[in-house]
Amino acid sequence: MKLDWKNKELIGRGGNGKVYRIENSNGDFFAVKVLTRLNSSKAYKRFRDEINVLNQLENLDGVIKIIEFNLPEKINKGDTAYYVMPLAIRLEDYLRNKRYEQFYSIIFNTSRNFSTIT
Repeated sequence: MKLDWKNKELIGRGGNGKVYRIENSNGDFFAVKVLTRLNSSKAYKRFRDEINVLNQLENLDGVIKIIEFNLPEKINKGDTAYYVMPLAIRLEDYLRNKRYEQFYSIIFNTSRNFSTIT
């Protein structure tokens, strides 16, 4: 699958992939997480599970929404495993200038969301 991304900028990385800030052909900005460990079926399974969990929790406040994803049958460079999400603010940056009341409200709402998962 050929993706129509412009201005790809690396904004994060982890053990199984990288996250890029991207711009689509309409000039809208998003983040895309791309699986880079192509030689690991375990990494692919974790990536696939991550997408499934995010899709199951998409109606909870504070859970990032997946806009688009690609999970090819076989892992290869020609067909990239990825998911696109809104470009968000890092939690650390978001919380930096909050008052205590706002901070506690965020923690309470997050805890309430976690309690609905189990």
